[in-house]
Amino acid sequence: MHSHTTFLAALALLGFAAASPLDLSARDCPPNNYHTCGDGWKGCCPTSPCYAMNGKSGCPDQGASSSTAISMTLPPTITSSSTSIPSSTTPSNPEDTVWKDQTQCKEDNSDCNWTPTFWGIKTYNETYSHNGTDQFHVAKDDGKDRRRDTIAVFTGLPADRKTCTIGWYKPEKGIYYGTYRSGAMNISTLALGSKTLVEAANGAVNYANVKGLLEKEVFTGGLDLWNWGSVIGGKALTNSVKFECPGKEVAIHFALSDSFEGSVVHDQVSKKGQAHISNGFVQRAGWYLRWE
Repeated sequence: MHSHTTFLAALALLGFAAASPLDLSARDCPPNNYHTCGDGWKGCCPTSPCYAMNGKSGCPDQGASSSTAISMTLPPTITSSSTSIPSSTTPSNPEDTVWKDQTQCKEDNSDCNWTPTFWGIKTYNETYSHNGTDQFHVAKDDGKDRRRDTIAVFTGLPADRKTCTIGWYKPEKGIYYGTYRSGAMNISTLALGSKTLVEAANGAVNYANVKGLLEKEVFTGGLDLWNWGSVIGGKALTNSVKFECPGKEVAIHFALSDSFEGSVVHDQVSKKGQAHISNGFVQRAGWYLRWE
């Protein structure tokens, strides 16, 4: 993913919307040459102009003085690890092997599940509900009561499992990963009994319907995902907390733990024995549940 698309994608996911003049300006640039930067610079440049000139943004061919301010408030720091690889490139021996070297999961998925359904809920919009499988997103505004949380639901697990652990993996390259200010989050389990999450939420997974579940959740530690986007190489993290995980589904509640504003967004990938179509080599990325 090129720098301009990475940044605009990050803004959209963090709740910032690009105004229509930006779209019009982009059309005036050669393909993949339009950029916006965190200090307000925007325009055409054949190379990445962001903070490229003595700590200030500007295209080397034009100078920083040619920049124009963006009429929006931009986050001061976004870290990301993203590499654009042609979608047609699918090597027979995928390079993404760090997740296996960490000995966290077996390659045949016999002790791990990488395919949760992510339910997005908002404390300030109690009827909001969104589910997906390819992207994880949590956020918090200033103040503890305005949060966007995610409930990850893992299904299709063996009935004889006893305990589980939760883990997270970022490949060396090839996925989008971005943080804003904070990546520290609380991880808790929800008691569903013999029900699915949808059944326990009376048919609609939103904050209003899961409040009762959240009040009885069991804290299972946390992980801090801050700044791993700037670390070269793959990274596997787990808090090593074992917890009981019975029932049809295992539901994990993720919420940022810091009191100030923050956000975490990353791709979730699980392609058993097959490289991910969008980046050519990644087989695993994001949250996984391991059982014993």
